[in-house]
Amino acid sequence: MLLFPRPSALKSIYWEPKLNTKSGLYGTGALGPPHLFTTLDGEQHKTLRKALSNAPWTIGQLKNSWESRFDDQVRLFINKMDGHAAAGRIICVSDKVAEFAADIMSMISFTEPFGCVQNQRDEKAILGNWRKGLGFFGFVGRWRFFREHVVKLPLVGLWFLPSVKNEEGMGWLMCEADRQVSHREERNKEKLFEGKPDFLQQ
Repeated sequence: MLLFPRPSALKSIYWEPKLNTKSGLYGTGALGPPHLFTTLDGEQHKTLRKALSNAPWTIGQLKNSWESRFDDQVRLFINKMDGHAAAGRIICVSDKVAEFAADIMSMISFTEPFGCVQNQRDEKAILGNWRKGLGFFGFVGRWRFFREHVVKLPLVGLWFLPSVKNEEGMGWLMCEADRQVSHREERNKEKLFEGKPDFLQQ
């Protein structure tokens, strides 16, 4: 762990891109199948990053295409919070903000939000399972032998890592992502996509 007193030190610490390889912690499988965030190889990571740094993934494109939809979610969130306040309920604001963020991320990824804000709950226990997994994630991050040898054993991995057979949490999310992409691919085979392409289409 590096602690440094000023942001300008970043340039000295990260001066050589070849030395900026992520640690094995990110490749444990605890965060699902391989993706941009868990890619360890510097060149592969650079390629994936470059693919996401151009339209339609840029902030400008996102703002122009999706701002009104984000506004709708903000209004819904405010309306729900007003309802809690009017009823005199005690709520955990950090949980509600996390649910809002989950809806925004699911909306960007799958076009429609999962409904955490609308239903005022942690849909499919995604956030709850994430929090439960933090202890394991921290443990695996600190114990290298366990991370590199034990977790990779087939039967052990079934106990600790998410599975697409799970009915909630990261496993469900992995399954849902696969289902949504497969469904869109099938629809595209039957009929050309109409309307403004969403992020799933891109």
